[in-house]
Amino acid sequence: MQAQAAIGPLLPNDAVHCFANLKTGIRMHFIMKGQGPAVMFVHGWPETWYSWRHQVTILLSIQSSAP
Repeated sequence: MQAQAAIGPLLPNDAVHCFANLKTGIRMHFIMKGQGPAVMFVHGWPETWYSWRHQVTILLSIQSSAP
């Protein structure tokens, strides 16, 4: 069995931080990292994108975003 390289979590400065102004008046923050089709991770309240930092790192082969 081969050892796998350790994959660290996504850090705040490793991603592009974006904002979307919704029709409801909410300004939603999300991050983007990678290339290709988007994958959206949806967390519960009061969490933030940071709760998905480990999963985003693993899926860097595709475009990832998390609000």
